[in-house]
Amino acid sequence: MPLIKKHQTLLDFATQRTGKAEGLFDVAVLNGLSITEEPVPGAALKVPEITEGKQLQVINFFIESGLDIMSFVKNVATEEVLSGVDYWAIEEDFIVQ
Repeated sequence: MPLIKKHQTLLDFATQRTGKAEGLFDVAVLNGLSITEEPVPGAALKVPEITEGKQLQVINFFIESGLDIMSFVKNVATEEVLSGVDYWAIEEDFIVQ
């Protein structure tokens, strides 16, 4: 069974392993998961057998290229935006009339 990788959502995993985004529902049902559940990296998940041509092309692309779909980013550091009169710029943050 394929393993879910760090930074993969269930949608990422399902799309990569089933060849289409709608595969999310099949993967969730097969594994008893909610589609909004945050997957545990390293967990082995069942995937449905794929027999359609277009889907197999997508799956094979990811296998042959060695690429993975990974769109989940948690706790992204954001730059603090300073505010107040000391930090405002004339005609950018406020307009003098």
